Amino acid sequence: MAFDRIWDVPKRKLMKSIRDYTILMFIFVILVLLTSSISVLSFLSLEYVSWIKEVEVLNTIVIHAIAIVPMFVFFMIIFYSLPNTYVRVRYIVIPSLIASVGMALLQYIYFETQIWVASYNVIYGSLAALPLFLVWLQYSWTICLFCAVLCYVSQTVYHKEAGNVIQNNDKRE
Repeated sequence: MAFDRIWDVPKRKLMKSIRDYTILMFIFVILVLLTSSISVLSFLSLEYVSWIKEVEVLNTIVIHAIAIVPMFVFFMIIFYSLPNTYVRVRYIVIPSLIASVGMALLQYIYFETQIWVASYNVIYGSLAALPLFLVWLQYSWTICLFCAVLCYVSQTVYHKEAGNVIQNNDKRE
């Protein structure tokens, strides 16, 4: 509903919503597993070349860049398929890249904060897990919606400047 409000289009029918969101949930799970697998494989392969100190910094950058690729694909799929209207692919590339880098940075901060809080005490670390997760969830959704607004703005500003205002009959059903 949030994406439809951003794009100012009517809501989907119930059965279409259930079908679309079920498919997206499966894609999300596959991409999360793919991201985790790529990260683990990259870290394991680093052990074989870790004897070169100069390569270690470069490898860390490459590992994080490789982990961003599945998130980038996920956001491309989300920004293309969730609004109940036609979205041109060229207008979702940059917002998807921004969202995937933002999510990777947020994920890194979340994990580091969780480890730091858990180091204080078992009780305090356990109590802090839920509020930290809720903060992470809030900022994740903020990043996703901000980039969805970027998609909308980039597509509509281009068409309004060119005189090609998108008509309401361009919506998906």
